[in-house]
Amino acid sequence: MNPSFDMRSSSVLQAFACGLTVVSSEHPEYRSMHEDGLTTVFVPKKDPNILSDALNDVLANPSTHCHSREQNLDYIRKNENAEKQMDCLLSLLSDFAAERKSA
Repeated sequence: MNPSFDMRSSSVLQAFACGLTVVSSEHPEYRSMHEDGLTTVFVPKKDPNILSDALNDVLANPSTHCHSREQNLDYIRKNENAEKQMDCLLSLLSDFAAERKSA
């Protein structure tokens, strides 16, 4: 995943909710979630070799990453919901509208 907005991707949240280990480029939102307890594997942008290695590791070593399933699902249940996502989207749109109005 390589989102360009300061908002969490629903596909990433769904992956976490399914108990999957997410492989992502560095992004402040996902780094913050990682620091709060989500299991995420970070890779540099535009480096397909490291991305390939990270994906292969996740797939080849499920026991290494299985502890993340319950941990990620628990985090999502406690911290994420549709209302929170809509509040974030509304804030983003409001900021954008204010910038356009002042320009």
